[in-house]
Amino acid sequence: MKNKKASIKSKIGLALISCAVLMPVLGLLIPFLGLNKIVTGALVGLFLVGGPEIFIVLGVTLAGKEGITIVKNFIKKVFGLPQGNYPATNKQYRLGLIILIISIGVQFIISYLSVVITIKYLLYFTIGADVLFIVGVFICGEQFVTKLKKLCQWESWQLQSKVGNTKMKQV
Repeated sequence: MKNKKASIKSKIGLALISCAVLMPVLGLLIPFLGLNKIVTGALVGLFLVGGPEIFIVLGVTLAGKEGITIVKNFIKKVFGLPQGNYPATNKQYRLGLIILIISIGVQFIISYLSVVITIKYLLYFTIGADVLFIVGVFICGEQFVTKLKKLCQWESWQLQSKVGNTKMKQV
């Protein structure tokens, strides 16, 4: 894959996404700045609740497909994988599916055991399951995402009307 420079629009989008990731961390530091309670509360609310969502929406809109490709290639480079588009192997795809099923199972079990498990551990299990889900999607690769997209799109299909009748009926 050729190394071509990213457009300014994609760079701005990726910068906004980075800000969205950093805002909650910075929001935790605001109470230590010594500001009055009203300003502290407003800033913490902005940094934890409203700001990241706005930055994510704007960042994804600006980054577009080019920005996603940049992030995917960076992640592949970090893990020592070759850049570019290539299908997941059979073992890789199955491992990703197993991780996805485990993460969904953990979330399902947690929803029923939330009364038994203390809140402290519930948060850890939920965060762990979310991270597992994201890792599973990355391991499955673009094949899984394409199948998921097709699952959400309506397509017409054919039904046989009667045995012996060779004509197909479109539904």
